[in-house]
Amino acid sequence: MLPSNESSINVLELRAEHSVSSSSDVDFGKFWSSAQARRLKNADAISSIVTALNGETELLFDLTFYARFAHRTFAVMRREGKDAMGFDRMQQSFAEAVEKVQKVLVESEQLGFSDAAAYTSVDAQSFARLIDLIGDLAIVKDWMLTAKAE
Repeated sequence: MLPSNESSINVLELRAEHSVSSSSDVDFGKFWSSAQARRLKNADAISSIVTALNGETELLFDLTFYARFAHRTFAVMRREGKDAMGFDRMQQSFAEAVEKVQKVLVESEQLGFSDAAAYTSVDAQSFARLIDLIGDLAIVKDWMLTAKAE
């Protein structure tokens, strides 16, 4: 059973908890030699995004933060099912996080990520690619948090 609304996840609290002073402090060269990098479904897209967002600390943070949030929320929704208490609110939070990921992808297109439209178009295939990309970005965020802690 899911927690009640009083104990539901507060995105702003999570964001503050996982805030990084500067994503540019993270050495992505180390990421590509890590075990997490081998779990990526589309390493080329992640590499292109990281390259396009080089120097755009806030955009990279938002992209990885909201992707991780959406990924984890989606996993809970699948596990608990539609009849779970709080499912509607989780579904809304998931949709909002996905929108934020899409917004950053659109912005990243102007910065050099030429494949953004493949993830932001309104069709089933693009959404499926987006969900996979969100999973990959969640892996990146997990690695970033681990790298910052070390």
